[in-house]
Amino acid sequence: MRRILAVSLIGAAVVALAQRGAGLITQYVQALQGGQTLSATYTLQRVGGAARTFTIDFAKPNKLRIETPSELTIADGKQVTTYDKANKTYLVQPQTTEQFAGLIGGDELRVWAPFFDGKAFTNAAASKDLGTKNRGGTTLKVAEATLDAQGRQVVTLYLGSDNIARQAELITNNPDGKDVVILNTKSVALGGPAGDFTFTPPAGARQLTIEELNADKWYENLDEALVVAKNTKRLVLIDFYADW
Repeated sequence: MRRILAVSLIGAAVVALAQRGAGLITQYVQALQGGQTLSATYTLQRVGGAARTFTIDFAKPNKLRIETPSELTIADGKQVTTYDKANKTYLVQPQTTEQFAGLIGGDELRVWAPFFDGKAFTNAAASKDLGTKNRGGTTLKVAEATLDAQGRQVVTLYLGSDNIARQAELITNNPDGKDVVILNTKSVALGGPAGDFTFTPPAGARQLTIEELNADKWYENLDEALVVAKNTKRLVLIDFYADW
């Protein structure tokens, strides 16, 4: 009888722990979903690489501004503009659902994706509460979630008392090893005034065409390659293989 009771208590403890973990993830998603605007400045560093600074402004529905030292991307709900600061060139494309999902689905914005997509973390195969940790003099709640059924991608969130992430760690398990990305916020705010989602080309900036963008693309369709070559005034080099 005692053994059965002990097993039952352990099982109940495991269930309670899992529920608390799921609760933290749910609370985080609900907090982001509840805001109409989100702004943050943070560093993103892939282990083994240099840190990059990101400044983001989000507004519902489907508006965002992402700025790094090298690039600016603005989605205004109708079109997406990407500006290359070094080359002073920018590309304007129609904004589509698939394209927008791609913008928020990469490692750079994955942590913030639930702001736009309430189902962004619902594919989590498992989640758990890791208690609290002191990070930089601040006590943060820690939750971990496995984001795919294969267990390839795991995110650890360090949440403030408002259930907003202050730090995060994203681990992707690849066949050749782990890819680890660390996020540290300098500032983050949910709510507040909406950002500016208009793009004004800087002096001397030049707009790229789709043909120019695809000029270095490797084509498998000769007719398509000939059209692009004609529009960009470039030569066509044909690489072929044949058995004689």
